[in-house]
Amino acid sequence: MKIPLKKASSKRFNSKSMMNRKYLIRLSDIKLIISKYRLQMTHNNSFYSTFASYYDKLVSYKSRKENESSFWLDLFKKYNISNAHDCACGTGHHLILFNELGISCSGSDLSAEMIKKANENCQSRNISSKIYQADFRDITNILHTPVDLIVNLGNSLPYLSKMEDILNYIKGCYSRLTSEGIMVIETRNFNYLMREKPRFIPLSFRESFGFIYVLDYFEEKIEFNILYFNLENKDFKTFKTTYFPIKYEKLISMIDNSGFLIKHEYAGYKYGEFNVNKSQGMILILKKRT
Repeated sequence: MKIPLKKASSKRFNSKSMMNRKYLIRLSDIKLIISKYRLQMTHNNSFYSTFASYYDKLVSYKSRKENESSFWLDLFKKYNISNAHDCACGTGHHLILFNELGISCSGSDLSAEMIKKANENCQSRNISSKIYQADFRDITNILHTPVDLIVNLGNSLPYLSKMEDILNYIKGCYSRLTSEGIMVIETRNFNYLMREKPRFIPLSFRESFGFIYVLDYFEEKIEFNILYFNLENKDFKTFKTTYFPIKYEKLISMIDNSGFLIKHEYAGYKYGEFNVNKSQGMILILKKRT
């Protein structure tokens, strides 16, 4: 399941840029909401099933397509990609995007509810894509035929708490790629996140409703509390998911030990230069060593 990467902010939410003027929200309002509804938050075990129906409100496929299409088209052309697999595919945005860009793409996700939504989204666009319910750590059992591209996007990798599991997963992806295959990993830059510890991260605002991250930091994990509010019908929901920070140096070491060569490091889909001290997110393009 993918959770979008957004920049942290400690500023007042601006009515012109984020919401209709009559729905102006301040951080003080959000703090009051957090205090009032803390006990309603769901935990990791039920996060996937409860959040599935809200995900497409949080992430606009139209915006994703506009933001990412050029990046993926360049990558497909440069590395001669003809087929792909999306690990933790969520509601299927990249399955749809890749197929619309001419690349056959299958997917897998742990959540039955997310898969159900992904199938609905694909069918609504007349796209046929195989989607498997599976833990992406089982990539060697999911894919029986090598593909040109495997992606793990939207900060899905740090759901794994054990470094051994991450290393074995990356090695598994290596074994399921064609000889010239590549892997793309998109994740947060936890070096930056653990140092700066931003608390509030506005995610998405559309007219009368929106989503906000509120982060709780612990020694070995970060709890991402996702707040959904609709000011028109007074609907309010909270969700909680847990990530296990992967420091940049550790991830790079595991990638090197898996046999991959790091071809590029970017701060985002617009090819921004990645800076381990300043960038909030990172995209790594890995290629099999030949």
